[in-house]
Amino acid sequence: MSIHKLYRNDGRSRVSIITRADEAKIVSLLNNGTCSNRKEYFPDVADLVEVLVDTGMRLSEALELRYADVKFDDNLIAVRMGMSYKCRRVPMTKRVAAILKRRQEINQQKPFNLTAYQIERAWAWARAQIWVNGNPSLVLYSLRRTCVCRLVSAGVALDIVEEWLLCNRNKGYRRLAPLTSHLLTKAAEMLENSANTEL
Repeated sequence: MSIHKLYRNDGRSRVSIITRADEAKIVSLLNNGTCSNRKEYFPDVADLVEVLVDTGMRLSEALELRYADVKFDDNLIAVRMGMSYKCRRVPMTKRVAAILKRRQEINQQKPFNLTAYQIERAWAWARAQIWVNGNPSLVLYSLRRTCVCRLVSAGVALDIVEEWLLCNRNKGYRRLAPLTSHLLTKAAEMLENSANTEL
């Protein structure tokens, strides 16, 4: 199964936004060792879910991430853009930093060694535990969309959201100066501070 197929819903239905309550349920299910159908890699997927929803990274970006690109001192991740040497900076919430530091003790090279099949199996299983029909519109891409919505709801300026997630579709868009690390980390703090909201 390709990452593209796993991450998108191929236009068949609207992509859902995940609530914090449902996010917590999914993570809890994946981490719950007493569930009979749970596989040994499900907790790894639980960590991945939390990292994706807090960073807005694409699945391929998270799976290709190396610790050489994680700057814990600056609280930033350098996300490489395709085959080029260019990268964008993504700030880490405290939760993401804690997950990546913990996982580094297991693997010094990269945080996630999961296959698309494993991720799909874990996601589909957890999703089916919460909704009888599996809610087909709740795909992994929902986590990226949710990150955008949470940032906007937290009051983060749209130009910062666009640069953080590189989601501006206007080819004529050019920032006169790159965002400072302070603005990015401040946006991550705003996201953390909004954790008590419903979205």
